[in-house]
Amino acid sequence: MRAIASDPNNIDRVYAIGYEGTTRKFYKTEDGGSTWADMNANGFVGIPSDLIFHPTDPSRLAAASSSGLYATTDGGNTWSKVTNSFSSCYTIYQSDLMNGLVACTNSGLWIWEEWTGAPVYFGEDPGTQVVKCALETAEDFILAGTTGRSVWRSYCGLSVEESENMETGRFALTVSPNPVARGIAAAVSFSMPVSGSARMIIFDIAGRAVSTAETEELNTGINEFSLNTEYLSSGMYIAIVKSGESIDSARFIVTD
Repeated sequence: MRAIASDPNNIDRVYAIGYEGTTRKFYKTEDGGSTWADMNANGFVGIPSDLIFHPTDPSRLAAASSSGLYATTDGGNTWSKVTNSFSSCYTIYQSDLMNGLVACTNSGLWIWEEWTGAPVYFGEDPGTQVVKCALETAEDFILAGTTGRSVWRSYCGLSVEESENMETGRFALTVSPNPVARGIAAAVSFSMPVSGSARMIIFDIAGRAVSTAETEELNTGINEFSLNTEYLSSGMYIAIVKSGESIDSARFIVTD
């Protein structure tokens, strides 16, 4: 087998992609492996390397292939290529931090938000374009493994360039309302442990800064920025507040 995946909501449902000789095979079981059905995987191209179920819809799966990222919406009977933005995909995983599928490719990290639309490029290349694997930590860091035996770290979904040399601070950062309708002002609230200035940066899912604001000296305690969402498209964003060498973040969603 080249890749195997189990349904997160049904442990008895398992799919696998592999080869018999030179023929690619797709198998599934609905009874924990007692019986297996052979499927054709029509439309799938390349050598498979990873496979994953959609977190809530068992008819939808995604697969990493030497020919790119592929997906199915009918339980694996037919497959289609998700994008032509990269030619090879090595590993994939479902990301709570980025609200979608993270693809490690020969052209860096890409995010397929909510498994819809086109994947979005993830900030700066971490030293090399070829990212073989990635994972998340409990403190919102993404670690990326690249060719050349290097590991790179990104904070809160930002590029390595944006996140390097920052210490993780906690300001009890919140965005309200969340989700927020486009055109409605959102309050980005935070608690300053010591007095000082603060800076807010809003990043989109690709790690691009779309809004910034700065304050002069603030007192300790609860403070807030007012965020104008009129010029933001619908989707997920990350609010970052920095003060001194500390940083905290909160994710929020803008709706139409």
